[in-house]
Amino acid sequence: NIMEQTELKTRKNKAFWNRERKSILFVCCLMAFPVIQFAVFWVYVNFDSILLGFQSPSDGALTFANFERFWREFTTQPHLKESIVNTLIYFVVCNGINLPIIVLFSYLLFKKCYGHSVYRIIFFLPSIISTVVICMLFRYLVGVTPNGPGPVIALLEKLHIPLSEEVANNGLFGSEKTAYATIMVEMLWSGIGINLVLISGALARVPSEIFEAAKIDGCGMGTEFVRIVCPLVWPTISTVFILGMAGMFNMYMPVMLMTEGEYGTSTIGWYITRYTMAAANGTDNLNYPAAVGLIFTLIGTPLVLIVKRLLDKVSDAVEY
Repeated sequence: NIMEQTELKTRKNKAFWNRERKSILFVCCLMAFPVIQFAVFWVYVNFDSILLGFQSPSDGALTFANFERFWREFTTQPHLKESIVNTLIYFVVCNGINLPIIVLFSYLLFKKCYGHSVYRIIFFLPSIISTVVICMLFRYLVGVTPNGPGPVIALLEKLHIPLSEEVANNGLFGSEKTAYATIMVEMLWSGIGINLVLISGALARVPSEIFEAAKIDGCGMGTEFVRIVCPLVWPTISTVFILGMAGMFNMYMPVMLMTEGEYGTSTIGWYITRYTMAAANGTDNLNYPAAVGLIFTLIGTPLVLIVKRLLDKVSDAVEY
């Protein structure tokens, strides 16, 4: 009997370890693709970019000339300072103004305010349409084509609102007084959709009993929003804030498609992209934009980590 029990136990152990090995093999195969993708498209690409920043474009020797060039352009060229200031303005407007509005809209849609289905489509539509299409549409609406002014310019003329010669001839993107503000409006509208989905998803997870208890206690919508909704979805709000902060140096597509950085609209993302495109055309090199990218990575990474730590202290994560 002892031998039979020992043999049975041995067979069970073998079957258990066979299942474990198969599970481990399955998990390894499942994780192989993302690990390889991360190693190739993040580690290798970024490591190569770091090396480019320290290499001479002529002979590949190690040098700090690219960083010295950045300092010269920062102290002598207004274009770089303008790009930095515009990027900071974009960050402040999108995270300091747009994010609170998105949270409020998400709450109103969650409470099924009048017309909530229509508003949900309007705000989410830019997120499912190509950025190129959105920018082309926006450029047509506020611009001037060979066939005449776009709808917005035509409406302003019909209302007899005085327009400058630049705006009348080139549209709102053709004047330094209106170009950057117009791009900001487009980016604010197109940036609502995905954040609206994230915060709405967090609100949908809140147990309905919490809102029912608040209603019994006589809690109004304003108090409910400030005292209940915001603390419960704070982890999602802070995540959206951090994502916006981490991506502020990458914002270039609307600028490239609508103004190409003209009329005081350049950002850091477009500044780096412009030199990268010049390198592709053979009029510059990739070493300088690689150095600029490294500089702003060294600035942005600790800043994002510090802000994340501060946001985590604002409100404790709530399990529900």
